[in-house]
Amino acid sequence: MDSRHIYAAPWGTSFRLWTVFSVIICVAAVSVLIGLFVTTEEEGRWMILLPAVALPLSFLGMALFMVRGYELTHDALLVKRPGRWTRVELDGLVSVEVEPGAARFSVMLFGMDGVFSRVGWFRNARLGPHRSWVTDHRRVVVLRYQDRTVTVSPDRPEEFVAQVRQLRRL
Repeated sequence: MDSRHIYAAPWGTSFRLWTVFSVIICVAAVSVLIGLFVTTEEEGRWMILLPAVALPLSFLGMALFMVRGYELTHDALLVKRPGRWTRVELDGLVSVEVEPGAARFSVMLFGMDGVFSRVGWFRNARLGPHRSWVTDHRRVVVLRYQDRTVTVSPDRPEEFVAQVRQLRRL
């Protein structure tokens, strides 16, 4: 039996809309700033280039944190990120459930939300504090440990839950 199970991390509608909206705003802002730079003849015009460069760089920086997929091994959940994997141990897992919408209405404690994915530490009334790697609110899987909660959104949430339960004998 294969001990590795791979799942995609499809973007839900809200993440697609926020990402497209953000790209449009970024491109428009950079275009305006470059236009100002070209038409301004004052000494300080070089300061216009700072935000024109910083905006796209910050957008690219956010892309480094996006979720690209998930992989289950016999002892861990691996969250695929650009150029790296984030490892979430499965030891101590108490339960795993498909809970669509469970991560909605969360307050961000630290991380990013909306562009590309929801990544970081969040808190809401339903889950309490939780670590999140979510790309689609309709596919949320909640992994509960005794001392923490993790949310992910694999493309086949029911299969993912069944696989985790089988691996961890829950």
